[in-house]
Amino acid sequence: GDLSTPIPPMGEDEVGTLAENLEFMRSSLKDSHEEVERRRMETESLYDINLEISSLLDTDKILGSVVYEARTLLAADIAMLTLRNEQGGLYVRAISGTQAQATSVIPLTPGRGFAGAVFERGYPLSTGDYLSDPTFVRDTVVDAALSREGLRSHLGVPLKVGNQVLGALVVARREVKSFSKQEVSLLARLGNQ
Repeated sequence: GDLSTPIPPMGEDEVGTLAENLEFMRSSLKDSHEEVERRRMETESLYDINLEISSLLDTDKILGSVVYEARTLLAADIAMLTLRNEQGGLYVRAISGTQAQATSVIPLTPGRGFAGAVFERGYPLSTGDYLSDPTFVRDTVVDAALSREGLRSHLGVPLKVGNQVLGALVVARREVKSFSKQEVSLLARLGNQ
């Protein structure tokens, strides 16, 4: 039952081969157990959010819970949820993380900056270093705020009803690091809720 202690090499004969195979099995089982535990925690968090959404009538509390959980689950420094306004622009509807209030008043434009790109393209986007990524149309006000905060890696998913994009759910970290496929999938599931 001890999956944390490696099985030491035992020579080059049959016993050594057996030990090598047992070590491979131990390592694989340990990785599988860790993955199951990670998925269990994700499922519990998504379930808790569903319960909270179904029990709350206050939209601000629901959206606050969503961005808080997104930030927590993805170990992000900031999470924000943007929505389209009546004029076709975007505004920050809910935010969680450092300097949240200062960042929440920045005007956002569809197609410009990271959140605007997620909104306009309508599919998940990620970048390991937004401020150095040439694939995004720049917004000087947004970029200046991100630079002040030191936010580098970004992941965002569109918020949709049918085929209509209503906004975006975005998380960001200060470290320069790409998001994994599992993290993209987790944020997409959270956004779908």
